[in-house]
Amino acid sequence: MTLWPLEVAQADYFGNPAAVLGRLAASEPRAKAGLRIRLRSGAGIPFDSLSLDALPLYLHGADEQPYRLYEQLLGNACAVFVRAPDNAWVERLPTSSLRARGFDDEDALLPVVPRAFQGYRLLQEYFALPARFLFVEFSGLNRALRRCHGEELELVVLFGKHDQRLEGTVDAEQLVPFCTPAINLFPRRCDRIHLSDRVNEHHVIVDRTRPLDFEVHSLQQVSGHGSGPEQPFQPFYAVRDPARYGREQAYFSVRREPRVLSSKQRRKGPRSTYVGSETFVALVDANQAPYRHDLRQLGIAALCTNRDLPLFMPIGAHKSDFTLEDSAPVYFLQRRRWVDERPVLIELIALDAGWCPGLLDHDLDTSLMSLLRERFGLQPTRCQLAMHPTALNAAQAEPLQLAPGSPALYLERLSYAEGQRVVEFDQEFWRPDALEIVLDAAYPGA
Repeated sequence: MTLWPLEVAQADYFGNPAAVLGRLAASEPRAKAGLRIRLRSGAGIPFDSLSLDALPLYLHGADEQPYRLYEQLLGNACAVFVRAPDNAWVERLPTSSLRARGFDDEDALLPVVPRAFQGYRLLQEYFALPARFLFVEFSGLNRALRRCHGEELELVVLFGKHDQRLEGTVDAEQLVPFCTPAINLFPRRCDRIHLSDRVNEHHVIVDRTRPLDFEVHSLQQVSGHGSGPEQPFQPFYAVRDPARYGREQAYFSVRREPRVLSSKQRRKGPRSTYVGSETFVALVDANQAPYRHDLRQLGIAALCTNRDLPLFMPIGAHKSDFTLEDSAPVYFLQRRRWVDERPVLIELIALDAGWCPGLLDHDLDTSLMSLLRERFGLQPTRCQLAMHPTALNAAQAEPLQLAPGSPALYLERLSYAEGQRVVEFDQEFWRPDALEIVLDAAYPGA
């Protein structure tokens, strides 16, 4: 999920498009109702400075109302417009720009595995969390956003069918941008299992110090350890697919059973109505049954849950139901750069303070990349760079000694460190007469 500095400032559903939209509604004679969404950018940033092309929205609400709005957006939409609030310009988008989110493999909550039909996964996710499918997305917005030099714009969707029950009930709080469903499922290394030839299967315990707080969802990797080299074990179904899993002849199978209550739980009762299950793994090696004689321990990587602990979470009782494991301060720098006593560039830079602690104690009038490299020994591993022409608003034009509306070159850079960690977001506004771009291209085979 990519967060952009914008919010849904206003939203309303109306049943007479001609009275509300005037000539805009006349361009679509089938329209019998509509939805108007006003977006507002933050930090004084105009929309034409954002490289936003797709806007996901979560339909929040109680009872059946979000489902009715979902049906209108995806089943009855006949026209989609992006326009300025004062009607200075209008951009019509194809109805295909409005689509459902949540059905693709990239949106999956549960693991996507090649051996299973994905329709079963979608059904499982729906019955576990129906609201996770209440997402829609507006795509193809970039062209329209480049026409918006202000901080507000409107999305207008016209419908070929009118649902009177939605009139007066839709507001900005029910269209939430940049949401994502969260579930209690995470990867974890389980405690090592000490192998014994006295049993034919081994109990998988995630954490022996807290056995009731974890439950195994699925095994991702199983490997044996001993005096010799590490022995990988493949899932038993891999025996028929050597092309995918290699030609190793060692396999594991999994068995589950309901957790047996301890004597204390039988005496006082379990702490919740959900007891959960326990997982057992059995090994077989076609070359050295049941497995190599020098193996002493079994290492397992698994997807786990916290068993019944989520039942005790007070949802909505605090300002946030989620907290960061580590604090994440951010440095925000605003700089104006000069060449020959003339301002040529203004920069808006957000930096991960944990990546470069103490940065504000240094001279920030020099090259920031040189400072990070020479004083901190830091350098991004890669960056994404985007640029396009834009028009300056008053707040951007004044420090560059230009008139509002003057042309400029907008440059945006997103920098990454090791492990795909975002460490810098840089926005630059250049005078058009202060920058020259030269490309040196090499052709393959030349």
